[in-house]
Amino acid sequence: MFLQGENKADQVRHIQSNLLRMFTKFFENFTLKVVSCNAQFLPYLSQGDKLVAESGSRYSTLGGFVKDNSAPHVYAVTCSHGVPEASIVRTGLENSDRDRIGTCIFSGNFRQSPDQHIPILSDVALIQIDDHVRNMCHLSLMNHKYEDSKVTIYDGNFEDLVVRHVYKIGATTSLRKGLIISQDFTATIAGNRSEVFLVVGMGGLPFAERGDSGSIVFMNDNNSALDTIQVIGMVLGNLEISQNENHENQKEKSESEGENQTEKICCYRFNATMEILRRNGFDVAFENQV
Repeated sequence: MFLQGENKADQVRHIQSNLLRMFTKFFENFTLKVVSCNAQFLPYLSQGDKLVAESGSRYSTLGGFVKDNSAPHVYAVTCSHGVPEASIVRTGLENSDRDRIGTCIFSGNFRQSPDQHIPILSDVALIQIDDHVRNMCHLSLMNHKYEDSKVTIYDGNFEDLVVRHVYKIGATTSLRKGLIISQDFTATIAGNRSEVFLVVGMGGLPFAERGDSGSIVFMNDNNSALDTIQVIGMVLGNLEISQNENHENQKEKSESEGENQTEKICCYRFNATMEILRRNGFDVAFENQV
């Protein structure tokens, strides 16, 4: 048994004797040792926690952790629009001092691959975790039951994902379930075009809100047990659609999707994001990626 704070030896003995007297039968089979110590709270970082760049006040979501395959580094993955490159990043955990956890060493900031052959822009940022923080990080990605899972990166046909149920764990809304309603939406961001997919929430709840940017979007692998998830994207933010020549088609599609759906959330495809990272010199993988 541990006692918080500096307790005198006679106080420790008094507590120990009282416990032995009150729970005599129990301690016939177990040995009681009372230790006086100064316990220290250590934040436990995991998927869905808040991250705050030192230069800003708004938080984003820690999507997950990836390991460098060619160097002994661990990175937190989040969105680039919340974490500028070279910024110091701190935890946004409640009841903590927002201690530094690392430095952003790559921020896509909607940049394309150097050779411009990948049509999907990147909103991903990598935060190199400080060495003394690594033992405080829960490296595995979790499924919708908050169980550690094996991970695959979905690289199949996105047309097959329409009306598939997906999940995300965000810093604002925690676990939310959604439905993919479009796999071929093209958005214009920072003057460039990017193919993204759209997700709506279910049960009248939004799939994501402000602060959830950076959340990993995943689904259960139909070909395996529940211990494997497929990572398909990352939350960018809410989407407002302007009227265009396809407005009527969009309206008809929206009306057919059900009364319990909410605003559309724009998400980047994660297989292309991983490729952009590789082309920028980062050969990374999730814990337990298969």
